[in-house]
Amino acid sequence: AITFREFIAAEDLAEQWPLSGWAWDIEKAGGYPDYTLSVWSLDMLQWFFDSPIENVEWTANYMPIEGIDDFKGYQTVGIMKFANGVVGTTMVGSTVAKGLDLSRFEIFGNNGKTILVDWIPSINPIIFDVTLFGKGDDKENWQVEGKGPNIWGHKQMITHFVQACLGNEKAQYDYKAAIAAQKWSDKIVTDLM
Repeated sequence: AITFREFIAAEDLAEQWPLSGWAWDIEKAGGYPDYTLSVWSLDMLQWFFDSPIENVEWTANYMPIEGIDDFKGYQTVGIMKFANGVVGTTMVGSTVAKGLDLSRFEIFGNNGKTILVDWIPSINPIIFDVTLFGKGDDKENWQVEGKGPNIWGHKQMITHFVQACLGNEKAQYDYKAAIAAQKWSDKIVTDLM
């Protein structure tokens, strides 16, 4: 089982995605900011577990944020099941207080072990804290550095796409994966609207 949570302070997100911007325009973005983050999460998780999604259910709450104009806060929760049996939840929100931003990814194995990945930008904006919890008090910890767009894999995806187009790499996904992603994206939009 897995959980993925990402909380971003409303005032920070309002600067990037004001109501007047593309992220709140259904025609341009396909959904709202939480939709964009949800699609990204699903894409990452399908890649991570090397398994297509079998089903998703999504629900959201949108609300004005006191003292922040031209923005809506949101709390969005998704439940998913993968074809390989993995189940999980995602939660993305923009109503946390400034300084409480957090991305957390937890993987609960069938071997009694857990992997916990935390990114807390108010503590360190370029370090991911990764911990493997084993049996009893057994645990290992790594500090993984990622800077700028490399944190989210955008540059790596672009590089792979260009190299695949040039014939230097075999494409990791094909049009079928794109169609599947669009199917689940449409389901998210339907659930959220």
